[in-house]
Amino acid sequence: MAEKEKKFVPFEKTHELKRVKLFIIVINEGQADGVVGRLHDLGCACSIIMNASGTAKKEMYNLIGLDSPKKQLILALVSEQDIDKIKTLLDARFKISNAAKGIAFSLNINSVIGVAIYKFLTNTRDVREAKKHEKTK
Repeated sequence: MAEKEKKFVPFEKTHELKRVKLFIIVINEGQADGVVGRLHDLGCACSIIMNASGTAKKEMYNLIGLDSPKKQLILALVSEQDIDKIKTLLDARFKISNAAKGIAFSLNINSVIGVAIYKFLTNTRDVREAKKHEKTK
């Protein structure tokens, strides 16, 4: 007997689609690893840390309460539903001390091409798919 063919069901019919945002955080040098660790605890699937330097004059840094012109930039892709949790986390962290201050904002991502990329960015890969991938290694 021939096995019954599985009927293809699009991903969006079996899963709730979540909007993805790019969350950008600018902080003093040496702070990024701790922030990224907390973002991943909250479900962030992808983040990038880049070293940067401020271009403003020293007086501007003093005015807004930032110390070092050496900065780290974190780009994190997060689900829109996690934005409030991330804002709360960063608000508490920025209040710890002048060394922990920073700036954070989010931008909308208007489109993502491909279901596999979307699953990666939203950290919604099927557990069975992940296990299959592990077995093939």
